[in-house]
Amino acid sequence: MRTPTPYTLISLFLSLTAIVSTRMASAQTPAWEQTSGPPSGAISALYVSRSNVLYANTLDGLYQSVDHKTWNHPAFQLDTCKIVWPIAETLGGTLLAGFKRGSTGGIARSTDGGLHWDSATGCPFQISGLNAQSSPYYAWINGGIWQSTDDGTSWKEITPFAQPSNGGGMTSAVLRTSQGSLLAALAGYNYATYDHGVPDAHWQQGGLFRSSDSGGTWTKVASGELHTLFEHNGHLFADGYSSDDDGMTWQQMSKVPFMNPVTMNPAGALFGIGDSAKLYRSDDLGKSWSLTGARFGLRDPYHCLVSDSIGVLFAGLDSGAWRLVIATGGVASDPHNSTPDLDCEIFVQGRSPQLLLTLEKIGVVHIALYDTHGTRIMDLGDRTMGAGTHTIPLPRNLSSGAYFIEATSENTAVVRGFAIK
Repeated sequence: MRTPTPYTLISLFLSLTAIVSTRMASAQTPAWEQTSGPPSGAISALYVSRSNVLYANTLDGLYQSVDHKTWNHPAFQLDTCKIVWPIAETLGGTLLAGFKRGSTGGIARSTDGGLHWDSATGCPFQISGLNAQSSPYYAWINGGIWQSTDDGTSWKEITPFAQPSNGGGMTSAVLRTSQGSLLAALAGYNYATYDHGVPDAHWQQGGLFRSSDSGGTWTKVASGELHTLFEHNGHLFADGYSSDDDGMTWQQMSKVPFMNPVTMNPAGALFGIGDSAKLYRSDDLGKSWSLTGARFGLRDPYHCLVSDSIGVLFAGLDSGAWRLVIATGGVASDPHNSTPDLDCEIFVQGRSPQLLLTLEKIGVVHIALYDTHGTRIMDLGDRTMGAGTHTIPLPRNLSSGAYFIEATSENTAVVRGFAIK
């Protein structure tokens, strides 16, 4: 029977519920492992498609990985133009990507996984971003946004929102909320004016813009250097700001470490890389952050961070793509393991906690009790159980406080928290 590894305990402080796979590292903390490539080295951007294919943008063009460990370099070519970043997959499975042709560019489409490409119409620029999470789809560059309602075949520019008069900047993210509003985040940038040939440096502030009429008119709702936009269960996050009213008003959160890049996993947990390549995590949409213990041991610039469809993290560095299996909360942690085969709940009546354990099939389950410091208080040992639900009494002599139970089977480790008053 595999014993729980110490790094699982890091997630106890961050989430009362974490379902993780059994393929856990033996290190004291979660450790990044380098994937086998891409051979061109530096990765400027990563994307995970709806079909869970991982794409990496490199100096040598696009690479893709199906198993998230090895890479191949398909002929992503449109006429004589190399397909470049960004890339996204529509609801219908069509791949969209930017391409560059001389000083211009455009958007390309592929309906066969990237083997053949056609040029879309209506956007004659090399775009810097794509969002195909829901229809309509959006592409952007600088202060302009293009929209497509026909699976990316044709694009039409909507009303520009980032003129210098209302606090321009470089467009970094566009999001249509679940309630239909359109949000655009802008990062600030440096620019220069000249007086008789002498440059005078300036800083153009970024901000957050909102439209309630599909981009017809825009209102600036927040100021700052913004890079990311995420939504989970109606709650919005944008680089230290949060909103619970569809983006009409934003609250700036305190004690948020500087992080860039930031990503969200399918369970709604945010992860960001901060100073000294430390990995931070938030389970309350950015209101509070904690260190995970995972960091890069090499002095290597990092450029991007993404989560795959079940929560494994990938980071793009100058040295290539790195992979982190971490207790991500609510999802399995490794796409190449079996599906979870157990689950559990804890019920407390007075000072008498009980563990309700459900197994998909007969198997051996190891149960251990921990305090909030990660110290193992009691090892309840291995128990052979049949398929179905089992009630297991837990110790009644626990002092007041918070505790965690980890139940581990052949394929799954489940962590649950409870409190004794």
